This record gives sequence, C-alpha cells and structure tokens, in this order.
Amino acid sequence: MKNLLCCKYCCSSEKIELREDLKSRRGLAVSLEIICHNCGESTSTMSSKMSNKCYDVNLRLTYGMRAIGKDGAAARIFCGLMNLPPPPAKFERHNSLFLNVLKTISEDSMNAAVHEAVIANDNNSNIAVAVDDTWHKRGYSSLNGVVCATSVENGKRSETSRKACYTQYLGDGDSKGFLTIKEAKVYGDTEVEKLECVGHVQKRMGTRLRNILKMSKGIKLSDGKNISGRGRLTLKEVDSIQYYYGLAIRKNLSSVEDMKRAIWAI
Repeated sequence: MKNLLCCKYCCSSEKIELREDLKSRRGLAVSLEIICHNCGESTSTMSSKMSNKCYDVNLRLTYGMRAIGKDGAAARIFCGLMNLPPPPAKFERHNSLFLNVLKTISEDSMNAAVHEAVIANDNNSNIAVAVDDTWHKRGYSSLNGVVCATSVENGKRSETSRKACYTQYLGDGDSKGFLTIKEAKVYGDTEVEKLECVGHVQKRMGTRLRNILKMSKGIKLSDGKNISGRGRLTLKEVDSIQYYYGLAIRKNLSSVEDMKRAIWAI
C-alpha cells in the first residue's frame, strides 16, 4: 500500500508512512494513519465502513460465526489462529440486529415459496408437505426444537400462516405429530391425509428383522435349528430383504394387490 500512496496535500509519493493506531481498534476494524514526512501532513481512516452503528467487518464476523453455530469464544480462537485482531468485546450485541433482518428475509422467502408451491399445484392451495423436526439434544430432554414443513411439489419451506392448507402430511412415521394434527382438526371438516415415506417404511422392515435376530439368539425354532446361520436369516439376508422390500413398493405404487404379491415374493 505504501508504494501506491501519495500525499493529498503535496502529491509526494516519497517519505510516506502507513501505520495502525492501536488505540483506535474496534474489533477487526482498525484505524489506518497516513503520514507524509515531506510536508508534515497526516490523515486517517477506518479500515471498514459502518452499518447500524457497527463496523461491517465485525458484523460479518459475527454473522459467519452464528451461521456455523459458534459464538464469541470460537471467534476469538479463529482470529488468533488467523493472526487477526481480537473480535469485538460485545460480540453478542450484534445478534439482535441479525434477528430482525433474518425475520424479514425469511418471511419474504417463505411467502414466495408458498406462492410457487400453489402455482405448481395447479393454483390449488391444498398442498402436500413433508414434515420433520430436530432437537437440540437427544433423549427427549431438550427444550429447544425446530420443525420444518417442506412442499412435496417444489421442495420449498412454508408454515401455517401462509394461507395454504396442508392436506397431505408426509412424516417419519415414528412420531405422534400426525395424530396430534388429526385430532386437533386444524382445518375443520377437511381431514389431513397421511403419506408414508417409502424409505422409512423400508428402514422399519430392516429394523424389525434385526430385532428378531437379536431376540431369537440361541433359541431353537420348530425345526430344531437357530434362526441365523448358513442358509438361514443372516444380517446380510436382512439387508437384501430390506432392499427388495423397498423396491417392491416403489415399482407397484399404482396397485396394492401387485405390491402385496411382490412383497410376498421376496
């Protein structure tokens, strides 16, 4: 930078000194002072612009950390490893700024997503959604959770305030979410239809067969042999059955009888 600078007072490009004012640091934003030893004049500027009374570089650092689920402690480690100045001391005060902005953006995004889903559904506001959730901690002890409703038509997210009826529910099949919605009669006389995810049905078949193997270990069957072993039900056979079970369902979605026949053929 020194090689490119010239004094705005005397236009000299010689005897130019560029230094940082350490006392004026504001997180990653630093004050750069330019001194011309030819005419004795000096000027200074911050290395980052300001938005909402905060320096942009500090806002971006905070947002980057929050986007990957990290906080001020992680920001300090990152800055140390990158040989950067330490992050702003009041790291968390930027969160409220992001919250308000993200709320506005997410509302606009979800409104647009529902509009697109309704158009894809022949302008019918009764759309099918896949519902899933995730929790902060395992073991049914978490107080923090997130629920996501995704349009089956276009893969976009939405929620109940979008003036669209979710009349078809695609879930894991292992939760009570659908029963809760059905009993609540959220759309009055219009019932919500339960859709089954073939992948989860296929997974449950494999899980039950593995449980049978585990519970029947060492027990003789009616033919006097164990359930597992050579030519019997092994973990490899369970994987094979699970695969062909899912294939039988997917290939016969238009006929229950054909589906049943293909499953029994396994």
